[in-house]
Amino acid sequence: MALRPVPAVFSNWKSFLDNFACWQEWAPVGTNMLHTLKTYLVSLLKELENEVAEIFRYDVEHLYSLHQEERKRIADQTEEARMTLIALTSKLDDTDIDSFLEHITKEY
Repeated sequence: MALRPVPAVFSNWKSFLDNFACWQEWAPVGTNMLHTLKTYLVSLLKELENEVAEIFRYDVEHLYSLHQEERKRIADQTEEARMTLIALTSKLDDTDIDSFLEHITKEY
């Protein structure tokens, strides 16, 4: 899901306010314009919040399966490393001085 681009009038709102000068006789029109703009921005904000919530839910649903696969892969690697550790520890325990001497004497 792609995000919609933000209209330039909302990213350049400071220049909009600088150009928004009302003369006294146009004050009611300016107030109506600002009220309309506020209403539109509030509805746009709610729409964007809903869109973000939908994107978040989509990401959580689809990324959770990837997260589970990663956890399983790490658990498998951990178990493999644990088995290797046990094998090496057993080999280390078996290679004491007596086993070394037995091995050497067998070769002669």
